[in-house]
Amino acid sequence: IRSLPEGFSRQMLEELLDQEGFAGCYDFMYVPADIASGVSFYYAFVNLVTPFEAERFRTHFTGFDRWSVPCEKSAAVDWSQALQGLPCLIERYRNSPLMHKTVPDNLRPCIYSSGARAVFPPPTVAIKAPRLRRDNNKKIA
Repeated sequence: IRSLPEGFSRQMLEELLDQEGFAGCYDFMYVPADIASGVSFYYAFVNLVTPFEAERFRTHFTGFDRWSVPCEKSAAVDWSQALQGLPCLIERYRNSPLMHKTVPDNLRPCIYSSGARAVFPPPTVAIKAPRLRRDNNKKIA
């Protein structure tokens, strides 16, 4: 889902999906964000549990603009060309630097079972800490 409001967090997206009738219909969510600031990049990856739910999600959220925060944008929904299904997403992220202990929990990918957050499978290799981007235009106080 693209064109999320500025500062929209994973928790806000979870609440929105549940309020809009998708509780228990998704099993993976990741809202990419700048690790240093925690600010999201205006999009998210959501895996729906069935093709029917995925199509219902696309229909419902294409053009969606009833955000819980002020926002002029309308959402757009696209299919991922690279990854489909929970097993592929778990394999993609379980050994990712995003799962390193230094990354705050609210910025990590999550999995769900029957509408409740589940424990992400452990990594199969040692995870390196993420490299943080340096913004040379910002002064550190």
